[in-house]
Amino acid sequence: MVQLCLHDQKNVLLFKDTMKSLSESEGMEYGDNSAATEKELIATKLKQSYPFINIAGTRADGVGWGAGNLGLSAYEVAVGFSDGSNPAEAHRFAGMVIGKLKERWHVYYVPPGQGAFPLKHCTSKK
Repeated sequence: MVQLCLHDQKNVLLFKDTMKSLSESEGMEYGDNSAATEKELIATKLKQSYPFINIAGTRADGVGWGAGNLGLSAYEVAVGFSDGSNPAEAHRFAGMVIGKLKERWHVYYVPPGQGAFPLKHCTSKK
């Protein structure tokens, strides 16, 4: 799992577009469930003061990824990857995605067995 600080709404949109494009180039089905997740969490009385991010991409063989900001700050996102039935392909895909993300943002690696936690220095850039 990796974590990014996107700093502003413009970069949130760019991140979503980047992940959609990478997914489509790899034959994955992309989904943005951010609005639906926000409605579901509000219904359970869980509300955060900024928009949720909940996006994912997956292929028929289960290789894929998911990204979200639940429990993080407004402009942070954690991205996890799934092996599906093809771990070697999944690792190639994850490496490619991380490389593309590094071209635009600083990527933090989340230690194995640990969840993503808010980054102290992730603040909005004006």
